[in-house]
Amino acid sequence: MGPGAGRGAAAALRVREDAAWAGAAIYASVPGPADGRRRPPTPGRATAPGVLCNMPSGWSWVVHILYFLLSICCLRGAGALVQSCGYITPESPVLAIGSSFTAWCILNESCLDYGNIYASQIIWKTKRSVVPKEQYREINRTVSSVTFNDTSTLATPLTCNILADGHLEQNIYGIDVRLGLPPEKPENLSCIVHQTSRSRFSMNCTWNPGRATFLDTEFWLRTRWPQETFNDCKAAVVNNSCLIPDVQFFVNLEVWVEAKNDLGMMESEHLLFDPVDMVKPLPPQNLSVTSGILPTVLKLSWENRIIPAEMELKFNILYKISDSPDWMEVPPEDTASTRTSFTVQGLKPYTEYVFSLRCMKRDGLGYWSDRSEEKSGVTIEDRPSKGPPLWRKIDTSHSPASWTVHLMWKELDHYEANGIILHYEVTIKARSPLSRPLEKHSVNTTNLTLELPKGTYDVTVTAHNSVGSSPASVLLIPASNSKASVKNVRAAPHAGRLWVHWIAPNSHVAKYVIEWYEMSNNSSYVTEWQQEPGSSQSTFLKGDIKPFKCYQITVYPLYADGQGNGQSTKAYLKQDYPVKGPTIQTKKVGKTEAILTWKHLSVDDQNGFIKNYIIFYKTISGNETAAKVDPSKTEYTLSSLSSDTLYTVRMAAYTEVGGKSGPVFTFTTQKFGKGEIEAIVVPVCLAFLMSVLLGVLFFFNKRDLIKKYIWPNVPDPSKSNIAQWSPQAPAKHNFSSKDQMYPEGSFTDEKMMKVFSRSESTQPLLDSEERSEDNLGDATSPRHQYFKQNCSQDETNPVRDERAQQGTWMVILLISSFTTVLTFFFIFSTCDFKRRTLKTQRGVSGFFVIIRRG
Repeated sequence: MGPGAGRGAAAALRVREDAAWAGAAIYASVPGPADGRRRPPTPGRATAPGVLCNMPSGWSWVVHILYFLLSICCLRGAGALVQSCGYITPESPVLAIGSSFTAWCILNESCLDYGNIYASQIIWKTKRSVVPKEQYREINRTVSSVTFNDTSTLATPLTCNILADGHLEQNIYGIDVRLGLPPEKPENLSCIVHQTSRSRFSMNCTWNPGRATFLDTEFWLRTRWPQETFNDCKAAVVNNSCLIPDVQFFVNLEVWVEAKNDLGMMESEHLLFDPVDMVKPLPPQNLSVTSGILPTVLKLSWENRIIPAEMELKFNILYKISDSPDWMEVPPEDTASTRTSFTVQGLKPYTEYVFSLRCMKRDGLGYWSDRSEEKSGVTIEDRPSKGPPLWRKIDTSHSPASWTVHLMWKELDHYEANGIILHYEVTIKARSPLSRPLEKHSVNTTNLTLELPKGTYDVTVTAHNSVGSSPASVLLIPASNSKASVKNVRAAPHAGRLWVHWIAPNSHVAKYVIEWYEMSNNSSYVTEWQQEPGSSQSTFLKGDIKPFKCYQITVYPLYADGQGNGQSTKAYLKQDYPVKGPTIQTKKVGKTEAILTWKHLSVDDQNGFIKNYIIFYKTISGNETAAKVDPSKTEYTLSSLSSDTLYTVRMAAYTEVGGKSGPVFTFTTQKFGKGEIEAIVVPVCLAFLMSVLLGVLFFFNKRDLIKKYIWPNVPDPSKSNIAQWSPQAPAKHNFSSKDQMYPEGSFTDEKMMKVFSRSESTQPLLDSEERSEDNLGDATSPRHQYFKQNCSQDETNPVRDERAQQGTWMVILLISSFTTVLTFFFIFSTCDFKRRTLKTQRGVSGFFVIIRRG
């Protein structure tokens, strides 16, 4: 039996994988006839896998399980026989990735005698893949080797198999192959000695372990004195650090790292140092801050946590203003000795400071401690360092000889006020030719309104706290702004802020005032301002600047003896789409053109500078046409339109970001152009008027004929003589021959008498006529008969002719007046028709707007 038979049997049990291997085990373990010799299996019972393949599929898995269990039992009972079939050498090799490797499979002589097994039948496999036969080498009939030139592709396990009887593959032996890399040399070894208590220290060393080895690799930290070696420290959790709990000072310590695995061992560089030079001390504790007698100093006190005999310290003091992110440092040379207190100088009055400090070995060897806890303190007050920025606003007064002056000043910054400002003192001094006493005012606010006669004044403002007053801020209020002004004022957004730039005048400027306010539809606005030094030509506005709002910005130059006029510009911090578009209307609509009008968007609705307007118009079924309009215009004429056609029109306003359309408006062009209706109506009316006038003239020339038929002479019965006749006293009249045409007794009939009898209704009229006839006398009595016989066409009555002539002229006047009125009424109706047509168009437009909105 070979030298690795015991290990080979276990490996054989691990690497069997199928029923064929089990069949081979049974074959190797079942004894033959009484002579004790083993025979090859007969065709009917040797190939168990073949029998299994011929079983019905429904029972095959049951047979497989039983067959596998039987194989295990046979192996346990005849293990010694299996172990003698062969083994692989080397056993469980550890290989470097990429190296070459050769393995040998050695067969036992007993397998050759009883099973007809030879080395030429050996098949090498890695995992389940067959190794190409080009890598095989048959040493003799019992030994076969396989060679791998590059182990990076070698998969474990590696098995040796036999192909018995040319078709049955049986596993002989298998090994596990481990691949990896040898350790690299540990690099960057460093050690820190941490102070854990007032007199106890531990050392932690770290290093770079190098590449991954894919094998179990141990790292050992080794330490020794020149005459003594200490216990090694094994890196347990990670491969790059190790902690030594206790170290001693004032003796050199040698430190190095060893890395070891199955492929080799490497050592780091050796370090030689005194642990006291590698100390990181604990930070100072119980830090306190107290103010001194000066407004620019604070005193720090603390406790050190290391014995001075073991180590002298130096310190690093850091401080900052409480609301600032930037730390400042006390000069290192001021704190380069062991101490427990320090006075920090050069601070700002009435300011809160935050302090922190750390320490390390005085000679600079070792490491800085962590920072101590932070403590804060406040310096005492001092007088204000500068006067408040001062400005004014001048309004007209109720009196033409005076001004309303609004004085304004800003609160001092915290570092300028140097304390709490209690009040402000304002003085106003008039310059000649005004003669006014010096005015003084003490106020608690930052503004003051005064009524002053027009003139030139010197205004000063001082701020006061508990220590004293600030330097005076001086402002000259001139009678007129006669000095040079700035030029080319521009404003634009930059880095999220509004940047203002201007060109300075040639004269020397003491300072500039930048004034701005938010433009709005509201009548009231708040003016903000800031001062800049005379050397500046640009600045950022420091107020609360809002996006999408328009700001009016004005720059004033201030001189020692006056000020210049302000120059203004407008700017947006950020622009957006307009809130809405313009509302468009028609001013005049013609046959082929329409005049459109609109109002500018309010500044609150613009959200930016309006770059242009675009008018979109179309018919109901036509394509939309666009017309670009300058933003300064409020009127535009659409031309080349179709007559008697309904148009829809809308207007959009555009900023640099985009545009927004207004409501849709509709209008209808006229059917007739300007003057076409008048050209038709006026001639018709004139022709009608001429016809009427000609008819009147014709009637006037034929007035006698017309009078004959229209106004004939009718006898007046009230003036007839028959009114005086009665049957008892017939009147005596001389009848002419003409009168005899009436037969005698014609008027004696009773019925006729009833007709001509006087009634109560005619009596007053007859009485009046009788009285008039009595006044006339006998001159007229002969001319009256029973009826008026002489009222023929030849006889004329002057009064009646005059009345007839007046009636004729009255008729002519009435007809002319009626014709003239009718003509003017027709013309007026035509104009009114046009006006109503325009109203109808607007009404239809509104109707369509309502429909669209609906």
